[in-house]
Amino acid sequence: MQRKSLWGSYKAIPPRTRALLGLGGMAFAVAGILMSDWLEVKYPERNTEMSIEKKI
Repeated sequence: MQRKSLWGSYKAIPPRTRALLGLGGMAFAVAGILMSDWLEVKYPERNTEMSIEKKI
């Protein structure tokens, strides 16, 4: 059995499955962005000397 490249293995997956993998990856990325924004609101930056210096 000949080893396939990563691209060859990806192309061997049915198109519907590839589309679902792509959509799943995009959904994961959007969830990460939304969670990051939510965490920034829930835990705001503390007023420390370093954070004040960064804003200047």
